[in-house]
Amino acid sequence: MRPSLPRTLGVLALALAALTLGVQVFLSSRASQTTVAGLRGTPLQPARSFEPVQLTDQRGASARLPLEGATYTLVFFGYTHCPDVCPLGMSTLARADRELGHPKALGLAFVTVDPSRDTPAALATFTRSFDSRIVGLTSDPSQLGILWSQFGVVVAPASREFVHGESIYLVDANGHIVLEYPPDGSAADIASDVRTLLRT
Repeated sequence: MRPSLPRTLGVLALALAALTLGVQVFLSSRASQTTVAGLRGTPLQPARSFEPVQLTDQRGASARLPLEGATYTLVFFGYTHCPDVCPLGMSTLARADRELGHPKALGLAFVTVDPSRDTPAALATFTRSFDSRIVGLTSDPSQLGILWSQFGVVVAPASREFVHGESIYLVDANGHIVLEYPPDGSAADIASDVRTLLRT
């Protein structure tokens, strides 16, 4: 038995609506990942994003990542007992912030990969030694594990040290990971990219 004309038209209308919605989602996704010419950082391949999340900062208060009020946030993962790479990455963050003149539109975040030892007090001491604007962030291991995974950060605890991701990430206010930099990268390059993106 042939389907009636109204039913056929209804099915076609639903299919068209689904197609239109799919195109809109695709274009929105492409727009959020649009690259700007001349940037010096490395775009993630494939592109990544993360769900904005409430963590605990170095004062013991609730804090959002990406940082509240910031157009962009530089994010670095590490731990306060780290002997080499973490101080290097934190120094790069601090130099980039100084080069930019400490703009309110840029947030700086240090997310622990060692929540059992990195208490808010430990984070406060560690971050303050590099730049008072750096927000130290921690949470329970399960929530942090989700965040690490969304960034592609692999955390492998050793006996007294951690092997972990080493990149500095530039993220926007919606949780899109825009660019990454090595921990010993050029602070001038990071500052240049932030200036360019804040102008667009």
